[in-house]
Parts: sequence; C-alpha cells; structure tokens
Amino acid sequence: MSLVLPVWRRYHLARTDWPLDEQIYVLQALLDGFVAAVAPAHPLRSTTIDEPAKVMAAAVTTLLGPEEASPADVRAVADEALQLLRAQRESVLASLVQRRRRPGRCAHRGRQHLPGRCRTRMQRNRPQAPSWERFRIA
Repeated sequence: MSLVLPVWRRYHLARTDWPLDEQIYVLQALLDGFVAAVAPAHPLRSTTIDEPAKVMAAAVTTLLGPEEASPADVRAVADEALQLLRAQRESVLASLVQRRRRPGRCAHRGRQHLPGRCRTRMQRNRPQAPSWERFRIA
C-alpha cells in the first residue's frame, strides 16, 4: 500500500484530505480483514452476505473517496505502476543472483568448501534454478 497509494493520490484515484500514513494503515487493515473474512475456515463467521466483493468495493470507495480521475490519469497510474513492478522485480532478481554467486559456500549451513566439493545429498540433488523469463513484465 505504501507504494501504490501515493500514486493513486497523485492522479486523483484516492482522496488527499486524510494523512497518507493513516490512509495506508486503514486500507491495509481493511484488506487484511476482508481476506481473513472470506477465508473458507474463518472461525468467527457469524454473519454471511451474498456478495462480499461488492461490500468490499463500497468500503474501499468510502475510504479512498469517489474516483475523480480522467482517462489520462488512469493511464499515468498504470504506467507508473508498471515501473514500480519492474523495479521490484529487478531488485528481487538481483538479490537471487547474488545468493547464487557466493563462491565456495555450500547450500546447507553456509559451510566453506572448495567449489564442487560438497558431499551432502542436499548439494548434489539441488534442483535447477527456475527460468526467470516467465516472470518477465512486458
């Protein structure tokens, strides 16, 4: 929420008359509560409704305010959101690559070994790294 809500506010998709940190907090709490409430095994399900998504949409609209964005604003939000997603993706991929390039460390307990000399089953049978191309954002 802390990444997207400022963008929504900048482009008139969310109200700005409420302090940002409080709005982020309440929106996250609302979303967390919704996810918990619709979980199949929710222990406190004393009230049920036919269309929970419709009720959630009304609650979010009440929290963020009515949408006043133009089509150009919506497009700008989409473009900025894609930039944020690409940046997050690159950050995650960079951290994964750094972990794989630690020379002389085996996969278990971080012990020092000569490269290729770890004799544990874990190291010998380690699955191949996944292809990250399938997560590519166009």
